[in-house]
Amino acid sequence: MFDKKIFNDFLVKAKKSGYASGDAMVTKNRNGATTVFFKEGDWEYEDRYYGGEPFGGQETIFYKGGVIWTMLYYGQVHESCDTEEIYPFLKKALLEVPAMYPFRGPSELTEGEMKYENTHNGYVDDFYGNEFIYKGRERVYSARYMGGFVDQR
Repeated sequence: MFDKKIFNDFLVKAKKSGYASGDAMVTKNRNGATTVFFKEGDWEYEDRYYGGEPFGGQETIFYKGGVIWTMLYYGQVHESCDTEEIYPFLKKALLEVPAMYPFRGPSELTEGEMKYENTHNGYVDDFYGNEFIYKGRERVYSARYMGGFVDQR
């Protein structure tokens, strides 16, 4: 068994060291996936995603070699928008992952005319949510996610 507080701390650290950090350990796979890795002691984090527009992926946490947690996500920048403008702002939001709800970004983040919103239900053991980015009043990005602990009984 694992300590849930240590798990939570690791998940936050892994996410801050992952995709949004810009300096994560990344592998491009033959099947078209991109995989981001983070490891610390007995803990391993893997974020495997496909595509650019739209995109989908799965984050997985391993403890002592076994899978204990996973999160699936799917999203896209809306066709009328420039990904080069949206993704840097999304990465800023993802770096603000809250310790209490370490799924994606904070409930809200605003910078200039850009606004990130994240709503969710549940806790780290069983959850789902949606995130959006607005430029002014226009929704320019949306994503859904869900996940929780696995193989715990």
